[in-house]
Amino acid sequence: MVLPKLRHPEQSKIYILETANRLPVGQVRFDWHPEKQVWRINYVLAPAARGNGLGSKVLGMALQKKK
Repeated sequence: MVLPKLRHPEQSKIYILETANRLPVGQVRFDWHPEKQVWRINYVLAPAARGNGLGSKVLGMALQKKK
């Protein structure tokens, strides 16, 4: 099953954060909203990855890649 957002990569960008062992611990998603002409940003970290300052780092890295 392909999620609808993944069918339109020009409208949704997803970045997955993984550990060195390739375990996913978070994601950042950009969704295009044409009615407002803006990208909406959603991000989440696994509970075990929180509290270590990763949120701002992950968001910053995703914003750089999005440019």
